[in-house]
Amino acid sequence: MDVEALRSIVVVARTGNVTRAAEELFVTQPTLSRRLTALETELDTRLLIRSHEGVSLTEHGKVLAREAEGILARIDALPYVLRQAEANDEDAHGEQLCGSLSVMSQMMIDDELVRDFMAQMMDRHPALDVRIERSYPPDIRQALLRERADVAFFLHPLQSSTSQLLTRRVGESHVQLMVYDEHPFAQRASIDIHELAGEDVIMLDRRVSPAIVDFINSRCFDAGFSLNAVRYVRDIENAAVLVSAGRGVAFMHSMMRFSQPLESVGIRVVDITGAEFVIDYVARLRTGLSNQLRDAILDTLDQKTGQQFSPNASH
Repeated sequence: MDVEALRSIVVVARTGNVTRAAEELFVTQPTLSRRLTALETELDTRLLIRSHEGVSLTEHGKVLAREAEGILARIDALPYVLRQAEANDEDAHGEQLCGSLSVMSQMMIDDELVRDFMAQMMDRHPALDVRIERSYPPDIRQALLRERADVAFFLHPLQSSTSQLLTRRVGESHVQLMVYDEHPFAQRASIDIHELAGEDVIMLDRRVSPAIVDFINSRCFDAGFSLNAVRYVRDIENAAVLVSAGRGVAFMHSMMRFSQPLESVGIRVVDITGAEFVIDYVARLRTGLSNQLRDAILDTLDQKTGQQFSPNASH
């Protein structure tokens, strides 16, 4: 089993479409199909369910994609680990940790900070088994509360923390608007929030990200209007498809990661003024961690962000 085969199943799982996955992987569709078929043959199990609407994963496929993400994250982090190993002497590592560290990060986020965090943890504590899983904010929160995750990175607008969790602001993302290239907004760098009144809007399903959907709706309500939502989708890639077809406009944020450049599918991104449209990007820990592991995580975050940690603070 090679790395590219694992990377292929992860991208197919995320895009739900072999054509888009092939474009992201810079291979032809037949090449990708052969990789997936070979993977199913090697593992002697069916991984994909193919239909005219795209592809979905079997239960075995979902398990493999989830495990492959963690493996690939460790492989992708190796250059960081090696560079940091050259820069640190043995005394700088301090007491070594063992056991496991479960990291979760939000889907569709450009997570360079998360990769760097994992690399530093693995470099300082080689015996620590660091694993990553990507999901949506409601699932991440439940995983933290049920102690299935130790630390998670996700967007966190105007939410209060619980006493079980420690929240740390590590960055921010700006809400923006996707429009198709023939839309009147497309030639502008920014629009005022009031100009969204009456626009057909493609919204993310609230079950996927309730905090962000509520955050956007509240900003518009404060501006004196309600959004005209014409369609709800479960992921931002589907929203982009509908925007490029001229079905409406859609919100996104500056940290989003797409499988291909938006400009290549006829989409322009414009800023929104007239309201505060900044969302915190946070790292959240559960308090049930051992003192040693908690301190190691916070020390690494301190070095990454240069900020003082404070419990239960979202700002």
